[in-house]
Amino acid sequence: MAAESLIFRADDHYVKTERHRDGVLVETKGEYCLDPTCSPCSLDLCVGDCDQPGAEWTTTCAIIRRITDDQLELRWSPDGQRPDHFTTEEDPYTQVLTRVVREI
Repeated sequence: MAAESLIFRADDHYVKTERHRDGVLVETKGEYCLDPTCSPCSLDLCVGDCDQPGAEWTTTCAIIRRITDDQLELRWSPDGQRPDHFTTEEDPYTQVLTRVVREI
C-alpha cells in the first residue's frame, strides 16, 4: 500500500491516507519522531502518541533521505525492524514523497 498522502505538521503530528487493495481509503493519525542524527535519518510514525504504553506495537519504522528540496525518499519496514540502508533495486517498501504546498 502506497500512501496517497502523508502530511507532516510542525507540531510533530502526521496524517497519512492510503488506499488499500480493495479500494478503501484509510486515514491514520498520530505522532512522528524524526532523528536526523542517525545515518540514514530515522523516522517513526506512531498511531496516537509515541510515548503511550504499547506504542512499539503500532509504530511504523522507516529511514529517510532527501533527494531534492521538494522530494524525500522513504524506505518502510516490512517486518517491524528499521531498515538500515536504501536499495538500488525496485522495492515495494520504498516511496518518493513530493512536497505540495497548499494555499490556506
